Amino acid sequence: MITGACPLDADGATVAVGDVAGQARQVMDNLVAALGGHDAPSTLVGVTVPGFPDQLVEVGAVAVRDSWQEPAPPHDGPTVDG
Repeated sequence: MITGACPLDADGATVAVGDVAGQARQVMDNLVAALGGHDAPSTLVGVTVPGFPDQLVEVGAVAVRDSWQEPAPPHDGPTVDG
């Protein structure tokens, strides 16, 4: 689980001051960097007091890594007859 992803640049400065969309883009870029070749899933929740000056966005995300060892899990097939 990744939590508290903030709109900080490589130097630790808050980016896109006053721009929610810009800060959200930085947070997603930071998550992508942390997750490497994986998509960056996220959850949006309103926060009344962020942790950094000029911060408008903070993201918590759950990352799932494919660690299933062979043999593969059984395929149950469809659950509803069509």
